[in-house]
Amino acid sequence: MDKIIEFNINEEEMNQERIKEIEELCINKMPLNIEDVDLLLKNLSYLVRKKIADHEGTTIEDYSYSFKCDLAQSMIYHYLNNLNIKVNPVNTNEMIKDVTGHSLIVANINTTEGEKIYLVDPTYIQFFTKDGCNESKFVIIKDKVCITPDPGYFILESNSEETVMPLLTDGYIELTEDVAKAYGDSFFQTKVGVTPNQMQYDVATGSSYIRWFQHFTSRISKSEEELSDMNLLITSDSKKSTKHK
Repeated sequence: MDKIIEFNINEEEMNQERIKEIEELCINKMPLNIEDVDLLLKNLSYLVRKKIADHEGTTIEDYSYSFKCDLAQSMIYHYLNNLNIKVNPVNTNEMIKDVTGHSLIVANINTTEGEKIYLVDPTYIQFFTKDGCNESKFVIIKDKVCITPDPGYFILESNSEETVMPLLTDGYIELTEDVAKAYGDSFFQTKVGVTPNQMQYDVATGSSYIRWFQHFTSRISKSEEELSDMNLLITSDSKKSTKHK
């Protein structure tokens, strides 16, 4: 993958005995400390990237994950849902009309510091290729934006690289207002059908994005059975849990 900015994708496999302990805490609806949340989500994002790359006959390091976001979303949704974690699948183009379509997961996790919201999106890296983030990608016809560069272009334009860096490397990040602003604007700025002058107004506050991410719920594309048939289902090693309701 020829990246527009330098970042190292996490390829570290977590200690599975520790992950099993964390999964059991989730199943029993016990709060997690922040370190345990990080281990759980880092392990999940690694597995999603690894399984999809393996399925495509490539490696994590070389793969951009283009057009795999809905697949990743389904994998993440079923795993976290079966751990009794509240998850919401969102498609950006359903949340904001006429923007680049992308599938993501928002997870509300009970922690020892209270409920925290996390964005789990290990395929966001697909929007950071040099080719996709080239200014030449802009197509403007009769003063209307028809095509834009990828969201990563707008991350660079707003100097938000450091804000989203943990998402690029680890595949997840706490959804703070700063993160929500950078991430949300990167998609809002891809809105087509507007004039170039209107693009400056295609932004929102971090708090608005957080509210939208939790309000809009999209349908996932793959069932557990379909993922299992593809050898892409991620299951807990712990006892089978009742799905979150």
